[in-house]
Amino acid sequence: MSKLFMMLLMVISACLFSCSRENEEARIKEDIKNAFTLRKTEVNKTLNLPAELLPYERAEINARIEGYLRSVSVDIGDVVRKDEILALLDAPEIIARFAEANARSLEAEARLNASLDHYNRITTAAKQQGVVAEAELISTRNHMLADSAALLSARSTAEAYQQLQAYLTIRAPFNGIITSRSVDPGDLVGSAGKIPLMTIERPEILRLRIFVPESYVNNVPADVMITFTTESV
Repeated sequence: MSKLFMMLLMVISACLFSCSRENEEARIKEDIKNAFTLRKTEVNKTLNLPAELLPYERAEINARIEGYLRSVSVDIGDVVRKDEILALLDAPEIIARFAEANARSLEAEARLNASLDHYNRITTAAKQQGVVAEAELISTRNHMLADSAALLSARSTAEAYQQLQAYLTIRAPFNGIITSRSVDPGDLVGSAGKIPLMTIERPEILRLRIFVPESYVNNVPADVMITFTTESV
């Protein structure tokens, strides 16, 4: 009886051990299977980032040359069109220099006409052998070329001062609204360190500037949909 009991106990123990071992092996296989199974799932992540709305175009208007403001045609809040006159400057020295350069250009043109006429007469006379010396012909030609170069230089100077005169009229670079103005008639403008005369912005089209952390810059898809909200004013 005792031997039979012992044999039965050993069989039961062996069965329990075998079942336990099979369960353990099955669990280990399942863990290994789960550990190395790759699954593709959609990842959704929402970022709340600070941003600001800016006008599509914005320009700070400065004077290209130094002078005194004769008049200012616009004020804060005014709607302006492209090339509309915003302000006029007074710079008498620029006007005087242009007049002087223009007079020199006319003088150089008169000298060239005289030189060219003299050169043509000498050239015609030189067709008859022995009438005009070759040295005189060369000298006349060189004098005419020098007067031609002087005329080109005088005209370039006059055109430069004419362009400076155009800077006395300040115009709007694009359609927009005047959002700031810091000058009045009589102010000296155009010198170094001076603040802009005024600011013009184009608010009907806005630009959204988002401050994205560097760690996310390369991870933002090109076709991502961005929504934004603003505080009521």
